[in-house]
Amino acid sequence: MSSSNLPLATLRRSVNKRIKVWLKDGTILDGVVMSTDEVMNIMLVDTKEVNEKGEIVRKWGTVLLRGSTILMIQVFD
Repeated sequence: MSSSNLPLATLRRSVNKRIKVWLKDGTILDGVVMSTDEVMNIMLVDTKEVNEKGEIVRKWGTVLLRGSTILMIQVFD
């Protein structure tokens, strides 16, 4: 596997796992990955918007994130 595929492969292995996503506009979302595709679009369920301290700001439920809006992703095991 080439190093250029590593982030995408990691994201694909995170299906049914909880992740935290930082968006380019400063929004932080926490949810469970249901699916993803080759341009890192991500469908999350049980999604919550959180602040920097991890406190829930609002609950969103099911969300489809466009890959181009994502700044950083943290995968939880």
